[in-house]
Amino acid sequence: MKNKNLVISRKMISLLVAGGIVLTPMTMVLANSYKENIQINQQEEKNYYEYCVVKGDNLSQISRKLCFFFGEDVSTKYWPALAFLNDFPKVLQPGDIIKFPKSFEGLVLLNETLRKENWTAKYIQNNNIYGKKKNLVSRSIMAALLEDIYGDSACVDDDFILKYLDVHGLLDEYELTEEDSYKPDIFFQLTEWIPTLDELELEKTVSTGKTL
Repeated sequence: MKNKNLVISRKMISLLVAGGIVLTPMTMVLANSYKENIQINQQEEKNYYEYCVVKGDNLSQISRKLCFFFGEDVSTKYWPALAFLNDFPKVLQPGDIIKFPKSFEGLVLLNETLRKENWTAKYIQNNNIYGKKKNLVSRSIMAALLEDIYGDSACVDDDFILKYLDVHGLLDEYELTEEDSYKPDIFFQLTEWIPTLDELELEKTVSTGKTL
């Protein structure tokens, strides 16, 4: 997939991710664990830091390391931002350089922009990121989980479940089934971040199921 076909321009992305990082003492401690692999880019693109790939790295793993670097909750979900900035798809090799924004806010904003512009979904589909065979997850188990989370403030139907999977980047990885089937790690994936109804772009409901 060629980035030149995107609505998002490189200039726009540079503006989104521009800005420095202020390291707190705790962040410094976390960052030191990767200091041999992370350095400030002194070249032309001064809006970015650089990460040096080591054996066993992939973009999801690097996303986790950058969360440690910034002193934020660890997550693999920022891989789309890294893929976009570094002209993926390609095979990572030890010694490769991966650019990333100088601020965590820039990383989050870029990742969210790519999702809203549908770049992430197209990238997953065009590059068969999760393979052709989807994992099955029980519709009833998903419904019970989301009802526990949102209570009467949401009407948990198939649309709601699919939207929840989508904002977690799991829509192309899982499909609903009537069977009691699920991968145990899906509960971690679904609860490491709990989006609000506003973030899900869904209206609140009352217990009758009617929208407010």
